[in-house]
Order: sequence, then C-alpha cells, then structure tokens
Amino acid sequence: MKIKFETLSGTIDHQLVVEKLKDYKLYQTITMTTKKPIDKLFFPALILSLTLGLAPFFPEPHLFGKIRWVLGGANGMGAMDYFDLLLHGSPWVVLIFLGAKKVFGK
Repeated sequence: MKIKFETLSGTIDHQLVVEKLKDYKLYQTITMTTKKPIDKLFFPALILSLTLGLAPFFPEPHLFGKIRWVLGGANGMGAMDYFDLLLHGSPWVVLIFLGAKKVFGK
C-alpha cells in the first residue's frame, strides 16, 4: 500500500518519510549515547567520594589526615602512604571534574 503525504512543497512518499524518521531516530540515539555516560557517573562518583574517599570515618577521615601530612612536609611518608592518598583522593578528583563539567561544560 502506497501512502502519499501532501505538503506545501509537493507530494512525499510514505517510504521516504519512514526513512527520514529512522535517520532522525538514529541521530537522536547517537547524540544521546555520547552525552549521557558522563552525566550518569556523577551520582556514583558522589557515593564513592562519601564512602571510599572518607573511610575510615573515625576518629577523622583518612583523607584529611593524609592531606595534612602532605601539607606539613610529608616527612616520613612512604610509597604506601602516597598510594593511600591516591586511593582515597581519586573519587574526589573525579567528582570535582564531573561537577565542573556539569556546571561549565556542555
């Protein structure tokens, strides 16, 4: 069955309309998938920052102690302490990056 649409510029075949809609859907899918993954990472990064980034919580968050140690000259810090700082600080770096991208970048 052939369906024709009347427009101001003339007649358009049904098949052409369907192809254009499929192209539009494909374009929409491609653009949505390239923009969404970063937006979806913000909440997990927030959870990781509040859990792994601050663990252990008592007597003070581990990250704060490590930052204070580095700012005090890092005397006596070994490789394990730097790795620990990287482990506890990386979720915060990711969270700050994603937050800045969300606020300033499009």
